[in-house]
Amino acid sequence: MARKYQITYELSGITLGCFLFAFGTNCLLTPSSLLAGGLGGVCAIFYHLFEWPMGIQYFVYNIPLLFLGYIHVGKKFIIYTVFSVIVSSLFLDWIPVRLIWTKDILLCCIYGAIISGSGVSHYSSSGRVSGRARYTFPCYSEIHEFFYREIWINF
Repeated sequence: MARKYQITYELSGITLGCFLFAFGTNCLLTPSSLLAGGLGGVCAIFYHLFEWPMGIQYFVYNIPLLFLGYIHVGKKFIIYTVFSVIVSSLFLDWIPVRLIWTKDILLCCIYGAIISGSGVSHYSSSGRVSGRARYTFPCYSEIHEFFYREIWINF
């Protein structure tokens, strides 16, 4: 595959994954008062407490992690990670937080986890993982010479 098509393919995958993550979070999990793990869950907590916009929170909370990642991980990885944080933040702000399908919490939990998890796995399949794992595993693998997907599978 030509280089520009490969980059376009990767960025399209990241964008689709970010949309699925934001859709599952804003339309199924958050309106049902369910929390996801990682920064998405922290954003949902502060959304419920103070009604702060989730996209802005997600972006702000990722800034220190992006700096740490830039110091310890490669440039291409960080460029794609910054792109995924920006796109996720935009989708979290653009997609309204409202229940779209059912008021059954168990169904919202199952389908919200499937859709959000599919989004996260979609953009992590190219080597980009979300939340603290995005920075922890690559840094850990540099120190201990492990490939971080092997560590991720063990969790």
